[in-house]
Amino acid sequence: MRLDEGNIHVSSDRQNYPPALQLFSYEFQNPSWKFPRDYLIQAYRELHNVTFGVDELVSARVMLLAHQAEVVSRVLADTTCRYILADEVGLGKTIEACVILKGLRRRNPSLKALIIVPSALARQWHNELNEKFWLDFPIVSTSQQIESCMSLGGCILCVEELARSEELWLMARTQKWGVLIVDEAHHLHKLPELYQRVHQLSSSIEKVLILSATPIQRYAREYLYILSLMNPSRYKIQDLEAFEELLQAQAKIRRRMTLLGRTLTEEDFDAEEFVDEMDHMWMGLKQDTFLMDLINKVDDEEMRQGDSLSAAKEVFAYVSENYQIERRIIRNRRVHITAPMPRRELDPSWAYVPSIAETEALEELYEYINAYSRAFTDHPLVTEYCKVWMYASASSPSALLDVLESRIAYVTNPVESAPPHTLEQLLVPAAPRSEEQRINGILEYGPLLEEERLRFLEPLLVLVERWQELTEQALTESLQRFTPSPPPASHRLVSALNALHEIMSTSSSKKVIVFSGWLQTLETLLPYLEHRYGRNAIAQFTCSLNDEQLQNSADTFQSVPHCRILLSDELGGEGRNFQIADLIIHIDLPWTPAQIEQRIGRVDRFGKSGTVRSVVPYGQDWPEEDLFHIWQDAFHLFTRSMSGMEIVLEGVQEELLAAIKEDPRWGVSHQVKDMVGKAEKLREEVEEERYFEEASVHTSLRGEFDHISERFQDGELLRTACLKWARIAGLYAAYDSHADIVTFYPKRFNIASMNKARFLNPPNMEEALRRSGRKNNLVIRGTFNREIAVHHEELVFFAPGNDPWIDAIVDNAIEADRGRCCAILRHAPAVQGTWRGFELLFSLTIDPRPLYQLGYDPAHLFRALGFLHTSTVRLLISEEGRRESTSSAVWKLTQRAYSSGEDIHLGKRDGAVSRLQTFKREHPVDEWHTVTDRTLNLADTILSEELDEYMEELAGEARDRFEKQAAGLKAIYHWRNHYINGQSMLTWEQIEDHERISQALVEGIRRPIRNLESACYWVLQGK
Repeated sequence: MRLDEGNIHVSSDRQNYPPALQLFSYEFQNPSWKFPRDYLIQAYRELHNVTFGVDELVSARVMLLAHQAEVVSRVLADTTCRYILADEVGLGKTIEACVILKGLRRRNPSLKALIIVPSALARQWHNELNEKFWLDFPIVSTSQQIESCMSLGGCILCVEELARSEELWLMARTQKWGVLIVDEAHHLHKLPELYQRVHQLSSSIEKVLILSATPIQRYAREYLYILSLMNPSRYKIQDLEAFEELLQAQAKIRRRMTLLGRTLTEEDFDAEEFVDEMDHMWMGLKQDTFLMDLINKVDDEEMRQGDSLSAAKEVFAYVSENYQIERRIIRNRRVHITAPMPRRELDPSWAYVPSIAETEALEELYEYINAYSRAFTDHPLVTEYCKVWMYASASSPSALLDVLESRIAYVTNPVESAPPHTLEQLLVPAAPRSEEQRINGILEYGPLLEEERLRFLEPLLVLVERWQELTEQALTESLQRFTPSPPPASHRLVSALNALHEIMSTSSSKKVIVFSGWLQTLETLLPYLEHRYGRNAIAQFTCSLNDEQLQNSADTFQSVPHCRILLSDELGGEGRNFQIADLIIHIDLPWTPAQIEQRIGRVDRFGKSGTVRSVVPYGQDWPEEDLFHIWQDAFHLFTRSMSGMEIVLEGVQEELLAAIKEDPRWGVSHQVKDMVGKAEKLREEVEEERYFEEASVHTSLRGEFDHISERFQDGELLRTACLKWARIAGLYAAYDSHADIVTFYPKRFNIASMNKARFLNPPNMEEALRRSGRKNNLVIRGTFNREIAVHHEELVFFAPGNDPWIDAIVDNAIEADRGRCCAILRHAPAVQGTWRGFELLFSLTIDPRPLYQLGYDPAHLFRALGFLHTSTVRLLISEEGRRESTSSAVWKLTQRAYSSGEDIHLGKRDGAVSRLQTFKREHPVDEWHTVTDRTLNLADTILSEELDEYMEELAGEARDRFEKQAAGLKAIYHWRNHYINGQSMLTWEQIEDHERISQALVEGIRRPIRNLESACYWVLQGK
């Protein structure tokens, strides 16, 4: 059936009336609407323009740093959303992924997300999404839970559950997911079946974010495994040999460029030598003609030394950016970050010589576990079994006694049933709340020695009980003789207590976190601390507390000045922000370097100044001292971040475990010297990769992001604009300037004003009311200030793209018919005579039509938004055709907001004498159309004269950048295909698409759409 479109009537509250047509037809609205609408449009256009169209850069309830903003904008602007986020530990990969997820769901609200994480991090992910992004994704463990969560937009699935449950796996793979996020992905290859399951999910899901430790080229297999998770169709595991060739070829380029890069200073640079070296390298890259052109510029005879150096740096940046293994790996390193960071320090002076009682207990212990490792050398649990005993003994006699008593109970009543854990689960550290259960499983299901209880456990029990008795006696004595400089201790807990007392007695404000992997150790220490400092001075953050108690403890430690000590197990290392602390006491040393980094990372955070000091009271001449030297002397874990060596350290950890298995007592000590030398070599390789990547860091872009963050952090610009429009649209709100909080009161909204503004369908704010605790009290309370929103989860964060309420207000203002056209008479004594003319506000947007005509995704427009530096243009033109400058008296007079008491609304229709009828008589149709048409044409001419040349320059800049990108893509395509046929980052067809899209974007920049947003006819009545 065919229907005349003129007979189709659509009911809608959306409006888009051209101000020019309103102007021609004398459709002058009340001027009260003009100024709020103009103000909001200018504020929003500026915000949208400077954020490159990625509103998440300012709408996320987190303080994004420049490197994080760069990651978010890059991923959201890419239609192929498959990336590896491999920032160094502590640089915010989780936050980056959450902001990207929020942005993807804003663009597609029906998108379903599957987030796969280790169980140790599941609660952290849930809290981040829930508190900062209002995404309430449940942690699921059954197929029924997965099915029910689809209506919520997504879920969090623990890798351990995915590996264990066939039913869960079947349900997960049959759902229609839109995005897959995998955290700690570099661990997956250790469990082949689990890896294959995640790999299969990645193959079937369109958008994928892989969060991983920084891959390094020495570990080619692990590198390829991670790449294949990100893009299974491009990277094949079976192509390892060819991939290794590619890594070796890239390493040659990297080494040569690293050496050259160190000469790029005014003192060391020699253009001729640089070109000679580059010519040698270019012989293997002959297909890259763009690179040859860049090299030739360096040695141009007409160039000055400074220009040659700049050209050489451009060569370095080009090679660094393009000759990478994979462009969709994003690696940020601490040395590239400009945000302030504290300095890490280590105080090793609290190491102690163990007492006779401790020494005797440890000698008996190591006799036992040495015999155990020899007897069961081939048993898969033997290494973990020995490590549990060693770790407990290097914490406290209480921790060791707990392990010992548990083992005695299991030996006395051995189990015959199958363990509740799989063997794989017992071999891998669990989440803090599950780690005790895993340790008990190891103790319960470890094989039995012959006469184990009689020969080893009971003699050891006597010695450990004696050690514990003397430790408690020493702790009691230490309370009685506390001095600022106590004598050396022969007990670990006394040494820790002395270190704690030193900072408590020399400062009245500094705070301390005391970490231990064993709850029994912290419980032993607690009464002595309470006796010395009082209960209110101490907070606990351990697995023995529920979530509410944990939150209360965290709040107390951070906000109460006299609460200065936090006792924490490894639960406190999971994503918490305890940067208020100054000192960390590691009572025991984790065998996992990531746990050390997690502990220190709670304090060593962006924004903190000064130092973060670690104290390690290790026992001398035992394996824990050897472990300390490996972690510090070889890898500097207490004085530096892991610095991209996470995967390296995993390999080191495996070597340590092998050493324990070989010889629990002396195996680690045999590794120290070799580890120091190996670490130095590994660090040089990592540093070489870092240096090569450094040139590709977009420092200017990060500078723009820093400016954006500073400009819009307090939200004042958008708050003022939105509240102006909300007020006139009948949306009553109160602003508390002291707290910087805005409260909307729907019960006091003016329905008549809302109807005039066509604000007819307010958004659903049920979630905001629920979170603020006001579901039964219809009040919408929030802030435009991001910093306040970060610290107050109960407040709505009023930001475009984050809050539907503000989105509705902005959309209503932009689309409203009111405020687009008006006529005002204003008394202006400063003006000679009477000035008559037009005020015209234009918005500028990149023309998307060249892109649409080619049939490409609108998301590609993000690549061009950064080139449009001007978002609005205001013109003031007299009836005689003269343009007023921004410094003129007329300009300044028209910028003052309309006042109904002082100004006259020339389009007013009611009253004894209609002002609109008077205006029409004074300005007959023909005359009015002529002057209006002439003014609009003149405005078009002015804009063309001012903008065309300027936009041509911007289009040229865009064209140059896009051509450079295309040249790099082509070069890397040929280079990679030489080693791995068909495994280039892009196909040739995609590169050709890139060029066509770039041409369309350049055309859109060259001729932006100029949209008339508002028009006002002014009569300024002077003397």
